[in-house]
Amino acid sequence: MIEKIIIITLITANIFSFLLILIDKYLSRNQLRRIPENQLFLLALFGGWLLGIIGMTLIRHKTSKRSFQIKYFISSLLNIAVITLLFFSIQIRWW
Repeated sequence: MIEKIIIITLITANIFSFLLILIDKYLSRNQLRRIPENQLFLLALFGGWLLGIIGMTLIRHKTSKRSFQIKYFISSLLNIAVITLLFFSIQIRWW
């Protein structure tokens, strides 16, 4: 049961992350109010980092801002660590 919740959360976070990157690029080009970076970091922390990185690379958004890339990378690593611990704890029936 917990595995399904984790997978659904990861898929949802990835889709939202990709969409927010696209929307933020649109807002940037049209000089409108942007999506706060903290929201993008939070989605990466919840597992949306993979499609977030793919979206940033495909549309070349946030690729030159080094401080953003470092924070996004740290959020991604934290998510990978938490997901790994969750899966290992499920495998050894720690719950």
